[in-house]
Amino acid sequence: MNLVLDTDIICNFIAGGLLIAVSGYISKFHSPYVSGLLYGSLPLGAYYLYLYSIYNGGTKSNFITDLDKGREFVNGSVIGGVLWVIMLAMLYLNLQNPINMVFISSILYVLFLWLLMPKPTEN
Repeated sequence: MNLVLDTDIICNFIAGGLLIAVSGYISKFHSPYVSGLLYGSLPLGAYYLYLYSIYNGGTKSNFITDLDKGREFVNGSVIGGVLWVIMLAMLYLNLQNPINMVFISSILYVLFLWLLMPKPTEN
């Protein structure tokens, strides 16, 4: 796969960065709680990527296949959302050592991802 810096990458970068930037601004100047509430409860990024999966699926002539890609995205997002809640809830285990808990959560996250990733099939 050849990674080329095209308009899709730039648009996706701006969309994702904007969501984080607004949440960071709210956290800094208003309330970290409100920032977390909005960032965690507004699935704007997921909506964007869902539509992106369908309308940029690469098979413009077969809309049913593109809808399947959207369904795959939703399935992965639901599993990812459960994983997100578990990883965030782990921070409560030791609130006095945030760096350690983020490190441990990150290691467990990578382990869970490795276990949940679909394995390539052999022909």
